[in-house]
Amino acid sequence: MLKPRRRLTTICPLLTGVAFAIACKGVEPLPSGAPTLAAPLSSVSVLVGQTGTFAVDAEGAGPLTYVWYKGDSVIANASTASYTTPSATIADSGAVYRVDVTNRAGTVSSGPAKLFVYREDNLLATLVNFAETAARNWNFGGHAVDNRFNEGYGNWSYDNTTYEPWLFDRPEVFRMLSDMTGDPRWLSQANSDLIYYESRLSPTGIFLNKGDDTKYSYVHTWSTDTAKRRAAFEYTVDGFPNVANLGAGQLWTERELWVALDAATKYFTVTGDSAGLRRAQAMVDQWDAVTAGRGAPLVTYTQHEGGGPGGTSPTDLITSPWMAALYFQSARLYIARNPAAATQVYTQASNYFDWLNVPANRGFYPGTDAHPEYNGLVFPAYLAGGTTIGDAGPDEGNMDHALDVAGFIAFAIRAKQSLGLPTAAAQSRLTDMKITAARAFENWTRSTTYLPKYRLTPPRKFNWWVRGMFELRANGGG
Repeated sequence: MLKPRRRLTTICPLLTGVAFAIACKGVEPLPSGAPTLAAPLSSVSVLVGQTGTFAVDAEGAGPLTYVWYKGDSVIANASTASYTTPSATIADSGAVYRVDVTNRAGTVSSGPAKLFVYREDNLLATLVNFAETAARNWNFGGHAVDNRFNEGYGNWSYDNTTYEPWLFDRPEVFRMLSDMTGDPRWLSQANSDLIYYESRLSPTGIFLNKGDDTKYSYVHTWSTDTAKRRAAFEYTVDGFPNVANLGAGQLWTERELWVALDAATKYFTVTGDSAGLRRAQAMVDQWDAVTAGRGAPLVTYTQHEGGGPGGTSPTDLITSPWMAALYFQSARLYIARNPAAATQVYTQASNYFDWLNVPANRGFYPGTDAHPEYNGLVFPAYLAGGTTIGDAGPDEGNMDHALDVAGFIAFAIRAKQSLGLPTAAAQSRLTDMKITAARAFENWTRSTTYLPKYRLTPPRKFNWWVRGMFELRANGGG
């Protein structure tokens, strides 16, 4: 069979017109094999009401034909390399899709991929369930914890050494939860926690449970103790300079910047003291100084984390998206008090999102980098900058920061709108983060009945979740 084809191929260039059409019909080379796929079909995650698109990259001699399936049923009129579902409902969640790609040499099947559908309006309702655990209602949801529920699983009590649950300002977040839900129970929790917190705040503004650490010194606008408010503010001034010190052996993080900006803004709010306003502006200017026109406040891994894995001192430049989200939470409050700084803060937020969204900077990455089960999800980086050293690498725990990063992105969208800039990329990432946040909530809803159903490990996690949810809603993002 091959010899005649070779002889015809030899004479074909000598023929023209009708002779060519007759003599050379069908001499094109046969395909060398069945189609191949460049990658497996990926699962897709969407919010209720959105469409999901599955797509394959097939290689092989054409023509290629595509047949898409939902479950075992062929999907009518789905005959291209991609398939877009109708608007999804919760009932569609978990549906399995696949595609067969065929040429004259054979067929390749993509294998299964799932459509995951999440309810955006369920984020706050689920967060309220976790609030029960945060309020130490360990048996909520029908569980009956026993002595196997220990500190390693998130058990804690009010005492003079417990400090971890107070990071990110526990009284404040319960007040935020009360504002979002209208439930006076959470306001009562905020007030009782404030009484305990201020009972442990020294005259110099130090939270005694932790000791010399400005990350635990907060100004509460509804406090009636003016001395404690002033002490907390002044302690943050003493503990974090107006001008960044990035010298050898010095630490700098967006989280410390947030604490300082938050204390200054709230101190000005309740006292009208211009010292608070000047201090707040110094923190906003410090963001720009450390950013130095790069879009993100980049410092070395060692400066940010106090050292690297295995006792190393890496110089890789990084930033923390979730710590930066804290900064922008307080920056939003600041520009409400000082509108003249709005353009400066909006520009910071817009530029920071754009920097994070550059693939090489790894502000966001595929969930499959952390584990194959997170196919179809996008994770926020714990530390962004392109490196994957230490905590900058992919990790399942990074999805726990999707909600606070979503809150930041909602603010970045607002900033871009104010600046007259396009928002499509940020809107897309906002959807990604909402979906990942919903999956994180699923991950931490557990069935082991001697432990809380809505697990908070570590307990401080609840505080940044509430903050992220509050920002999401405050900026019109959910």
